[in-house]
This record gives sequence, C-alpha cells and structure tokens, in this order.
Amino acid sequence: MTRVAQGWPQEPLTCGFVAGWFGGCVATIVSHPADTIKVRMQMEGAKQRYQNSLQCLLNICKTESIRGLFKGMAYPLCSQLFINAAVFGCENVIFIELQPQGLSGARAKAVSGAVAGAVQCLIVCPAELIKIRMQNQGVGQSYGIRAIGPWSASKQLYREQGVAGFYRGWWLTMAREVPQYSLYFSACQYSKEKLADTFGPPKTQLQRTLHSALSGGFAGVVTWLWYPVDVVKTRFQNDTSGKYKGIMDCYSKLVSEGGHRMLFAGIMPTLVRGFINGVATFATVDFVKTHWDSVFSGSANRISRK
Repeated sequence: MTRVAQGWPQEPLTCGFVAGWFGGCVATIVSHPADTIKVRMQMEGAKQRYQNSLQCLLNICKTESIRGLFKGMAYPLCSQLFINAAVFGCENVIFIELQPQGLSGARAKAVSGAVAGAVQCLIVCPAELIKIRMQNQGVGQSYGIRAIGPWSASKQLYREQGVAGFYRGWWLTMAREVPQYSLYFSACQYSKEKLADTFGPPKTQLQRTLHSALSGGFAGVVTWLWYPVDVVKTRFQNDTSGKYKGIMDCYSKLVSEGGHRMLFAGIMPTLVRGFINGVATFATVDFVKTHWDSVFSGSANRISRK
C-alpha cells in the first residue's frame, strides 16, 4: 500500500528539510534530560554510583539542580538545524527517487534511512562529542562549577587537536547511525502501514499526527538494538586523557571493568528517551508538513490572484 493510498499527503522536497529541523528541535528539548541520564550511567565504572535511572535523576537534581539535566543541550539544539534537516530532507529525496525503481514501503525506507544516516554523521560526530563532554563536566558538583560553554570547548578542542579532534569516534558513529536510521525509518513506515491496515487510512490531521506519533515512538525504541555501540562511543569520545588507544582497546577495558553488562549501562533511560524522541520528532514533522502544504498553497493562490 502506497503512502498516497494510505491518506498521507505529498509534499515538496524542501519541506522535508524544514520539517526535520523543527522535529529535531522539539525532540531535543523534551528528551535531553533522559539523554543526560543515559550518558552519566554509561560513564559509570564497575563501582556504579547510580543503582538505577531514578537514583541518577535524583542525584543530578540534588547536586547540580534541574539545570544539570540540560547540560550540553545548546550544542545539539543548534546543530539540529543541520542534523535532522539533513536526515529528513535526504531521506525524503532518496525515498522519492527509489519509487520508479520499484522499491517502496518499509524496504525503500530502510535504504533511504541508511543513506541519510551516513550523510548526517558529518555533523553528528562532532556535535555529540561536544555534547557528551558538556554533560559529564562537573559531575556531582553544584551547577556552574568547572562548567564551560560548548563554544569555548569547541575552540579549545580545535586549538589542541585541530579539525580531526572533532571526529574522534567517527567509525563508531557510522556503525551506530547507518543501521540505526535504516531501522528507524523502516520501522516507522512499517508501523504506519500496520496501523492503516488495522484502523483504516488516516483521514484527518489528528489521525495522521497520532499515527506518526505512535509509529515514531515504536521506531525510537527498536532502533536501540545497536545500544552497545553507543556505550563504547560515549566512553571513547569522552576520553580526554588518552586512556583508550583505540576502539577495540576501549571495548576491552570497558568489558574488563564489569563484564558485558557494562555494554548495557543506561539502557532504560535510553529506551524512554527513544520513545519520547520518536513521538516528538515524527508528530512535529507530520504537523509541519501538513501545515507547510496549506500555507504555501494559500500563498501561491494569493500571488496568482494578484
């Protein structure tokens, strides 16, 4: 069943870029606290300070105030102008180009999602590196102590290591993003198709947004099958002392600290974040796409009448 047959409106190519940016900004704001908890728990050693996600949350709020949950948010929020715009815009272009080739539905989304995931790694790798280091500064201390902003951290990193310093963990980022976005978009498309088959094609804006939100939440959870890669990436990118000689060395030392369970540290806040992020992203993207069409159609009609 095609997207048009399911009641989903077509949109111009530029719409995907703009909608992706708005979706990314909303998702970053609502899911960043869960992301901070995830990163903190991933950085814990075998002698963990936090027994669970709730304890981590309460500890951050107590020692660093609620603002501690939003450490490092400015950088990813600004970078969403490029990241999600690139992801949704590129994915939309590739998906449309695949239609004449006879590839459609979830299979086409798997291909277009993988390509989009690879493209946005150029932006995601440095953005997440700075974000991770911002989230881990001043752990357990009052808010503001030892805290530097993302721009100061970026300038310092550039002075010390040049452009290459921003791409520490590049291959880990690729290993996570390409399969993750392939599954992200294909799972969302699959979920939309199943919802349409079960409850009928969405006929109103509310129904389309609800389908998008539920499908996005589902996709946001299942994409974390590659979670161990993310744990190693976090450790590797946050290493500023040269503790890890390489990716495999990082993996080996991580496992030696507390066994393979260390590869799943912070999984619960990650799944919560994934659901929230997926719901916010796809609901916002669908909302923007729908209203983009009505606004620009109205503008075109007003211009033509003049």
